[in-house]
Amino acid sequence: EEEEEEEDDYWEEEKEWGADS
Repeated sequence: EEEEEEEDDYWEEEKEWGADS
């Protein structure tokens, strides 16, 4: 259950990187 929250944070950062690229 807690892992899901961590994944959300990871994706949020990934999105920022993709937009910057």
